[in-house]
Amino acid sequence: MLSFDDIWQQYYTKLRVYGRSFSRLSEDDIEDAVQDIMITVHRRLTDYDPTWAFSTWIYRIARNRFIDFQRKNQRRNLFSIAPIPDFIKNIECSHDETAKIDRDSDLARALNHLSDTRREIFFWFYGEDMSIAEISAVTGMSQGTVKSHLHRGRRILAAELEEDYG
Repeated sequence: MLSFDDIWQQYYTKLRVYGRSFSRLSEDDIEDAVQDIMITVHRRLTDYDPTWAFSTWIYRIARNRFIDFQRKNQRRNLFSIAPIPDFIKNIECSHDETAKIDRDSDLARALNHLSDTRREIFFWFYGEDMSIAEISAVTGMSQGTVKSHLHRGRRILAAELEEDYG
C-alpha cells in the first residue's frame, strides 16, 4: 500500500489535469476540489479494496467530487468555454509554433462541442491511457456505453475539424 505522501506525489497533478479536462471549473474550484479529494482519500484509505486498481478507486472519488463542484457552480459557469486540456497540449505537432497554437485552439473549440461526459471519457482514454474496462469502472457506465461515447465523440471532433482542415 502506498503511503499518503506517495499518493499525493503520484496523483495531485493528475487530479488537477483531470479537473481541467472535463469539468469547466475555475482554477480555484479545481484546487478546492483536489484538496477535498485528497482529504477524502486520506480518510477512506482503509476502505480501499485491493481487488480494484488503486487508480480506479481514487479516480472514482475524484469524478464524484468534480461533479459535485460542477453542480455547485453550474449557473456561474453556464456560458464559459473550457480551457485547452493539458492532454491535448501534449500532442506533438510537426509544424511551427504558430501551427501548434492554431491546432490547439481548433482542438479546444472542437472539444467544446462534446458533452462533459464525452470530454471526460476522452481524457481517460487519450490522456491517461485507460482501457475501456477501467473507464467503465471509474464512470459506472457499461463498456458498450464507453465505446459508444468514444465513437460518437470521434465523429463529432472529425466533423468539427473537417471545417478547418478539409
